[in-house]
Amino acid sequence: MKDRIQNYFRTKSPFRITTDLLFYLLILSVLLPFSRKYVATGLNKLIMHRPAIIREVNQISLNDEDFEWTLMDLNGMPVSFRDFKGEVIFLGLWATWCPPCRAEMPNIQHLYEKYGNRVRFVLASQEDRETILRYAEDHNYTMPVYRLVQNPPSKL
Repeated sequence: MKDRIQNYFRTKSPFRITTDLLFYLLILSVLLPFSRKYVATGLNKLIMHRPAIIREVNQISLNDEDFEWTLMDLNGMPVSFRDFKGEVIFLGLWATWCPPCRAEMPNIQHLYEKYGNRVRFVLASQEDRETILRYAEDHNYTMPVYRLVQNPPSKL
């Protein structure tokens, strides 16, 4: 075994050794449960594309029934979606365990900081309050996050 390792280092270029090492580290990090979500989030950030602008004819409009939706803020107070009627709403359904969700959160935070005074941000998760709070605090997110207490309207 020792001879094989020595032969490998003698016959391979430094570039090949480096790429092999990086490949094995990537495989190892995917196999280890505690690092898997960080690797998946990083890969999602690399390959995620920007959403296209939706043509006006393809945009949905909500009717009165669609605003009959209750959320819970992180203080445990119910919030009616009806309170947001007439406002521009950025709605995101997300989870702390979801790699694409985790990848987009820094961008959403940036949007909130830039447009939070003109756009109502509604980020809703089905997870428990403590999980959501811990995630938001760990990442210094200040955007408003709500808990789902019922399913969103079917149009959404």
